[in-house]
Amino acid sequence: TKKLQITGHGINIEDFKPDENKNDLTIFTILTVGRISPTKDIESIIKAIDILKEEKIENIHLDIVGEPGLSEQFRYYESLRQMVRTMKLDDIITFRGPVPNREISQLLQKSDLFINISGTGSLDKAVLEAMACECMVLTGNNAFADILSEEFLVEKNNPRRLAEKIIWFM
Repeated sequence: TKKLQITGHGINIEDFKPDENKNDLTIFTILTVGRISPTKDIESIIKAIDILKEEKIENIHLDIVGEPGLSEQFRYYESLRQMVRTMKLDDIITFRGPVPNREISQLLQKSDLFINISGTGSLDKAVLEAMACECMVLTGNNAFADILSEEFLVEKNNPRRLAEKIIWFM
């Protein structure tokens, strides 16, 4: 409409900046941050980690930060936790729960890859925060198709392709 005014996202670049001292190369750390919801396709990330484990790539760790936003999404959250237990990925995947925004930058600074496969189609601030920290990003969100090159994009519901992209980043 004519009333539409795009204001963008406010990111404090004094907090969301690269960590110049990062140099731990022993564990490839993957981070995803956001509301725990089926639209985020977190199960594909978990399945991709399982594929990597089956391929004997075990020097990785996935941190899942967030909680369900709606009461009906708690079943989905519990199904993800059960999936991790069933696949015996407890030592590779951590559910951190909710983390205050002021602490997210520290997690991003320590991570090697940020994954966001959100199906919302809107520019996700979490991806922008990861980019501000110079953390590599991999997203399935088509809102980033005009911003990022093909190497940084992945389709939803395709854990095999996601695993291949993670290996490429490693």
